[in-house]
Amino acid sequence: MSTSRTLTATAPGPAWADIISPVGTVTVTVDPALTHAVITVSTTDDEGPLAEAVAHATHREHPYRGMECIRVDIPEPRGGTTYGERKSTSNDRVDATEGTAGQGTGAGTINVNVRLPSGKSSVRLDTNSADLTAHGDLQILDVHSVSGSIRAEGVHTLRATTTTGGALAQRVDYRVDVTTESGKVHIGAYNGSEFRINSFSGAVNVSATPAADGEMDINTVSGNVTTRGTDELGVRIRTTTGDLNRR
Repeated sequence: MSTSRTLTATAPGPAWADIISPVGTVTVTVDPALTHAVITVSTTDDEGPLAEAVAHATHREHPYRGMECIRVDIPEPRGGTTYGERKSTSNDRVDATEGTAGQGTGAGTINVNVRLPSGKSSVRLDTNSADLTAHGDLQILDVHSVSGSIRAEGVHTLRATTTTGGALAQRVDYRVDVTTESGKVHIGAYNGSEFRINSFSGAVNVSATPAADGEMDINTVSGNVTTRGTDELGVRIRTTTGDLNRR
């Protein structure tokens, strides 16, 4: 048995998926054959806190940046905050929920499957511990997380704020803006012109391609920094005790 809900965007074309999921996993797939964004929220539990959280998930749509924004707000499972939609503090930020998530009846979790049309589809995620994996190219990936990890194939703009969650992107075409306490940051192929990473103890590893230009700003306290292919860029690296390797 399981509990599942599927939500489909009313308007066709590229979409903003605005996901609030305190726990679980989020899988994003950009599908060129898709005409409408489709978001499925599910758990293997058929009763208990996780099943109740899925059943109480809210769905809202509104125009945003010239496209449809489909917002899905999954309440924290019983034992944390009460059910109900959280409120955005601005158009671009959603407050992270504090507290420890309740547990399901077994070893289940909450799974959010986000399928988006290609073009300029984007994702914003606010979570405590949900891990995000993105397949395909996104315009913007904006994540606010405590311990959830981020793995993405290709993004135009990567914005992330985490405590212990790491961020890995195989390719970033324009902008990197990441702040973390101890999460590792790895950028496989940086082609952009705006780059900023602030880390306390998390390691930073970035490889720039010949297409990259502009400046790079990397700040750590004890996190090690490794850069490749950045000789032609304006690189500012500040670290207190971390090792610096430029290759």
